[in-house]
Amino acid sequence: MESNIFGRNLKFYRLKMKITQTNLAEKAGIGQVSIANYERGTRFPGEETLIKLAASLGLPLDLLFNNYQSISEPTTEISFDIDQLIEMLLRDSLENCQSYLNGWKKVKNYSLELFFIEILIPTLKETGTRWFNGEMSIPEEHIISNRIREIISLFSSSEDVKVIQNSSNIWMGFCAPSDKHDLVLFMLSKLLKVRGWKTIFLGTDIPLNDLIAVMGKYKPSVVSASLSMPLFESGLDAYLQKIEMLSSGHCPIIIGGNSEKDSSLSQYGNQISYVSSLKEGYESVLLYEK
Repeated sequence: MESNIFGRNLKFYRLKMKITQTNLAEKAGIGQVSIANYERGTRFPGEETLIKLAASLGLPLDLLFNNYQSISEPTTEISFDIDQLIEMLLRDSLENCQSYLNGWKKVKNYSLELFFIEILIPTLKETGTRWFNGEMSIPEEHIISNRIREIISLFSSSEDVKVIQNSSNIWMGFCAPSDKHDLVLFMLSKLLKVRGWKTIFLGTDIPLNDLIAVMGKYKPSVVSASLSMPLFESGLDAYLQKIEMLSSGHCPIIIGGNSEKDSSLSQYGNQISYVSSLKEGYESVLLYEK
């Protein structure tokens, strides 16, 4: 029974990724006939070959042994296991986490944007929920956040730049004073960099004078600010006043997070737009692409 489950799964993911038996055999360094036998369930590979097959498909090994009863066609939908990812982020090596996530990215044929939206952001939200409910300690929450930051960089660096860099497309991003939630903003910076933008990601706790100095030096064409909680609005307001003064009101500002259009920041009028998701934030920046 086990070999049959393995064989069905091997065929499913091979077809899902549009890889022929011959291609897979070449990648794994084995014969095509062996692949055919594994998929039919008449033979079962040894441990070394199992590892090679999983690596050739870019999948975590355990995914080839899951007993999905509905697997029969390469269009079958498989649910992402967020609980397993959180456990891996806490206990497993970064290399294994990367391999597991790379497998899901390939299976779903996700772009970098969808990978962030469909896998990493839900994981961050679930982590925050567990911390808020007392199901996870602060150190554990920090471990997961730091691991996800590393994963964002790893997956972004493996992407090819989609558009030739235009020196006039300059983006700057920072968090509102005292706001520590910068990972979605970090994802945005990576998406724009892959797109060909020059990105200046400042992150958290940027002194106002330093922010203005950087803005004066690089003259960004778009600024994004992260505001995860309304209580940080007053601090952000002082920053926006300086930005407006420096740019003479010509630099668009996109605020992402939990602020509302009728907040105290609305005094800046058409210069400011509000977004509530990474997708909206990314699309809003691209409106200013030259």
